Amino acid sequence: MTISERVKNRRLALNLTQTQLAEAIGVTQNAIHKIEDGTTKQPRNISELAQALKCSPNWLLFGEDIKSNEQKMDLAQRVKLRRTALGLTQKETAEASGMIQQSLQKIEDGKTQNPRRLVDLARVLKCSPEWLLFGRDGKPSDIPNISTGPEIKGFFPLISWVRAGTWSAIEEIHALEAERFPCPVNCSANTFVLKVQGISMEPTFRDGDLIFVDPEVEWRHGAYVVARLNDQNEATFKQLVVEGSLKFLKPLNPNWPEQLIPINGNCSIVGVVVFSGRAF
Repeated sequence: MTISERVKNRRLALNLTQTQLAEAIGVTQNAIHKIEDGTTKQPRNISELAQALKCSPNWLLFGEDIKSNEQKMDLAQRVKLRRTALGLTQKETAEASGMIQQSLQKIEDGKTQNPRRLVDLARVLKCSPEWLLFGRDGKPSDIPNISTGPEIKGFFPLISWVRAGTWSAIEEIHALEAERFPCPVNCSANTFVLKVQGISMEPTFRDGDLIFVDPEVEWRHGAYVVARLNDQNEATFKQLVVEGSLKFLKPLNPNWPEQLIPINGNCSIVGVVVFSGRAF
């Protein structure tokens, strides 16, 4: 069935006239007529219409009501579903989310799958980032040993890689083009993500781990930091050791050959690691 057929069938099942339905949702009878004859395919007031017809917006739009179908959708479909259910245009949604309409159109077309402003978009669409991404809200599972995950604080770009060993060249990627990853801890908007390569920080950090680096966090003794050689595009990932006026970079791997690397004015600390994640 089409949306026009579902609206008409529900209205008749509830013994409502077009005029009664129109008055219940604050539109004209002609507006209901246009929905039912197929002229209007995406009603702006879908939420009010669903409430008056005692069904869900999802059912009116797609003929489906069960939660599993939301998980079968992709990000593009869920964004469009929520926007339509709230009666928002692409322009209204984009402006409220801090993006241009063309960016939102690319999301709904499926061309953009990792939106930079996902958290803002979820706020405007009155849902969670997790639901937009995965079709679920992170509610407790029926499986006894699984609980709700942490709230996502933001999505940050993978802008380079750094070798967890000797000084290595950074291959930077423009933040606008970078893949973005969710972080569940509070951090600044300037936070970025690096992918660890090497074994010098094992066993705490493994090759392939993602580390979230916040340049606005103040470093301290014992912090995990990314340091960069001055005037060169090279960096390393180590633990910071402070002894009086002296500073050193220390690997966590006890078998690493060079256990203390002195910082003698030849490098600067780029940022402090605030979170790490591992993909399997």
